[in-house]
Amino acid sequence: MPKAQHYQILFRVGEGTVIYQSIDEKFGLRLITHLKYLANMKVGENRRIQLGGLNYACNQQLYRLRISTVGDYQKRESMVIRLLHDFKSRELLFLLAEQRQEVGQLIQERGLYLFCGSVGSGKTTLMHYLANQKFEGKQIISIEDPVEIENTEILQLQINEPIGLDYESLIKLSLRHRPDLLMIGEIRDLKTAKAVVQAALTGHTVFSSVHAKSPDSILSRLIELGIPKSDLVHALKGTIYQRLLPNKQGIGLYLQVDSGIEISNSHWNQGLERLVEMGVMDVEQAKKESFKC
Repeated sequence: MPKAQHYQILFRVGEGTVIYQSIDEKFGLRLITHLKYLANMKVGENRRIQLGGLNYACNQQLYRLRISTVGDYQKRESMVIRLLHDFKSRELLFLLAEQRQEVGQLIQERGLYLFCGSVGSGKTTLMHYLANQKFEGKQIISIEDPVEIENTEILQLQINEPIGLDYESLIKLSLRHRPDLLMIGEIRDLKTAKAVVQAALTGHTVFSSVHAKSPDSILSRLIELGIPKSDLVHALKGTIYQRLLPNKQGIGLYLQVDSGIEISNSHWNQGLERLVEMGVMDVEQAKKESFKC
């Protein structure tokens, strides 16, 4: 993050941030430029929002990084780096162990399955986890902006709007390949939402994600984007609302799994109460993470 005459490097820990160190402004700019170059981003552009991804080797280990940059009103650039989950080195930690099986059992028929939550809640990671579990050896196509988790078993397509490769055109192209599973990174606008729902209505299994503030806001979020509720009744087969929560074991994945479009916050709050009873989470933390019913 740019400060008065220097850059600050911070780590996000749970809901807060910890200052790691301050570095010279010139060195900070060189570091940002270097990572942008490795991520195939526009090095000379420091005003507009840019997204990129790269594999970065450090201490004989390969990390997948998701990069986001933007310049402030003084054209000083900031950079956020996300380290993506490595399935080869560690398993996903489900705070409620039975949710691992519950989320797998949700995928039973063709249609749309939505992974919902805030930024950084593990939506893409869980989509890839279920793709590996439920569709191993089958035809899987993903459309992402950019590709986050590299998987050689999947045909991964990346958005490139300057040459006409947007979500809508790539979804239409993908359907001609007759995939067993179509994974669409994120629903951001009406055009993408319509294409996602149409793909599900034509008999395909579709995974996609959408930002939502609570489980019961998922449906209203889609309607707000312009999707008729009648289409959702036929297309939407299941939703997973999720958060990565700090607990006594570290950071773990907590879910609410629902089939169909009748979604409330009550199951979420009941699960938090169970985590308190199990000693995984304290009462104050559970209250903080609960939603109004």
